[in-house]
Amino acid sequence: MAVDTGYGVFSTGVDTSLIVADPLTGLPLRFGNLTDFDAKPQFDTIESYGIDGLSRTADMPKNHKLSFTVDRDSPNFERWVAAREESYFRGIPPKNITITQIIREPDGSISTYLYTGVAVKPTDFGAWSGAKKVTMKWEGTATRKRRLV
Repeated sequence: MAVDTGYGVFSTGVDTSLIVADPLTGLPLRFGNLTDFDAKPQFDTIESYGIDGLSRTADMPKNHKLSFTVDRDSPNFERWVAAREESYFRGIPPKNITITQIIREPDGSISTYLYTGVAVKPTDFGAWSGAKKVTMKWEGTATRKRRLV
């Protein structure tokens, strides 16, 4: 929920939600209770130093690095990864996923963005210890980010 500080309004983590679409069925995948999502745009920088003494620089959009942290609440994530891995070793290349990010803006409006061509991989299936929750992590690289609404 947005927070009004009296000097401005900030978005918080609860202002966003993600829908991860299965590349084969188009249906939403639920991997656990999402606790963290981070998206970092990547750029290639082109630089030219002319004999006129001027530096010319351009940043070209490249892709988006995404990372996710979820609290494990089912075997869905491991099963999905295992199925993709099994398909890969049977000669079926994995299909990239799409992710829809929905943001409730401080003014009450909704912004929706679509990450396409997302290659994903698990980075941590979690530590299992006593009565502690199991936290899993995965990351991906999206080809593009498009605004839908």
